[in-house]
Amino acid sequence: MQLPKSLQPWREWLHWFSPGQLPLLADLLGRINPLLGPLRGLQQGGTPEADGLGDLQRRGPYERLLASEWLLAEELPDEFLRRAVVGEHLFLAPQYRAHQANRWIVVLFDAGPLQWGAPRLVHLALLILLARRAREAGAELRWGILQSAPQLHEFQAPWQLKLLLEARTYQPVTEAHWQAWHAWLADNTYDSGERWVVGQQLPAIDTRSCTHTVQVKQSLDGQRIVFALHSGTARRVELPNPDERQALQLIKGEFNNVAPAAHRTAKGQVPRVALTPAPIIAPSGRHIALKLLDEPGLLVIKLPAARQKGARHPPCAVERTRHAPGHHLSRP
Repeated sequence: MQLPKSLQPWREWLHWFSPGQLPLLADLLGRINPLLGPLRGLQQGGTPEADGLGDLQRRGPYERLLASEWLLAEELPDEFLRRAVVGEHLFLAPQYRAHQANRWIVVLFDAGPLQWGAPRLVHLALLILLARRAREAGAELRWGILQSAPQLHEFQAPWQLKLLLEARTYQPVTEAHWQAWHAWLADNTYDSGERWVVGQQLPAIDTRSCTHTVQVKQSLDGQRIVFALHSGTARRVELPNPDERQALQLIKGEFNNVAPAAHRTAKGQVPRVALTPAPIIAPSGRHIALKLLDEPGLLVIKLPAARQKGARHPPCAVERTRHAPGHHLSRP
């Protein structure tokens, strides 16, 4: 899919979506991106270490004096001494490589009822913007849900974006939620880099424990979405309410380019499966499990029982089961 020039910076993530969904995302990305500001918390640390030889310089220890200068000392010692007095000798300069501090961009989302609906689209757009921000800075992006037990997720595949959109809870964010996350992040060395908290009614968070806070809420007349960013300075933009049909597709995780059908059956679309891993066959021979390609889980095919004489062969039953990322399956 050929993207317009304005969307090229996010092409790595936008190819997950259908062309009809791109105008809505393009509008959100274009309006929010200018507010993010420069990257923070990426200082280099540690003692630099030598990494080969670099340029030439006029000063240095004589162990790094150029070999041509030593040849001059043998052939023309007076010239060698003159060059030493006036500082004309050339020395090899070492090249140093600086250690870099760990770079993290951690973003925590409020998945409570105040963020249902259109604000979830802002979460989606912000996650894509932060993914590009991390890529350009050589940082690692991780995200989590404030109301959940502390656990961070990567953002490298469409199913991880669906995981964010499916996270919903009736519980608003409380001070206890933030304190649990704050302690967990400190214990797991996520202190360096940026820390974002996104929601509407957020607990009191000091700037030392969180570099950016984002409030996402509906305007008083319900016609716009207010995006307010606080990171030392306050920045704000009002976003128009998106097209209802397109917004509903995205909120439900219906990305047309994520899981196209392998073929049609009487039961509807069958998701794509990975062909490299061997299928898992139950001892009875009536159940076959295939690894899903676009999300963690299995496609289970239940074969019909042996056909009785004169009876029509019943169709196969197909079910999809999901499991947690990183879960390993074992054969029976």
